[in-house]
Amino acid sequence: MVPTMKGDPFAPRPWQALEDRIEAVLRSMGLTLVDCQVKEGRFTLVTVTIDHPRGVNVAMCVRATQALQDRVPWDEFVRGDWRLQVSSPGIGRELRTAREFRWAVGRSVRVLGRSASGGPVVWRGILQEVDPAGIRVRTDAERILDLSWQDVIRVHLADDSVES
Repeated sequence: MVPTMKGDPFAPRPWQALEDRIEAVLRSMGLTLVDCQVKEGRFTLVTVTIDHPRGVNVAMCVRATQALQDRVPWDEFVRGDWRLQVSSPGIGRELRTAREFRWAVGRSVRVLGRSASGGPVVWRGILQEVDPAGIRVRTDAERILDLSWQDVIRVHLADDSVES
């Protein structure tokens, strides 16, 4: 049996208020919030992924980190010790959340999915649309695929979707 994608990309996110605050700070800097992950343990790790039309470099990550540390009221969202990591999406990034999928519309993707016979299949193309029912991909062969989330196992940015 071929597995399906882990989780619902459109499920409510428990840290939405924090994401909204982070997004506002980044937007004021001309940056796009691609993803925000929060993991709790001995300390809370907040991992923020950013993008910019001309790409992201280390200096941008440093400026974003400083701005987020200064302008987000962390004590309203996180208890105890916390760490912040800011990075770019990277080549081959797996898309997991609705925010990431919306950001990736118009970019090249590799989709590991389920074929009509139920076996695994890989499609490559441009992500055209995303909604709570699934995704639309225009394949490299110019075929339009409408895939429900039940037929999607994983979606990654294709290597050519990142500008050099």
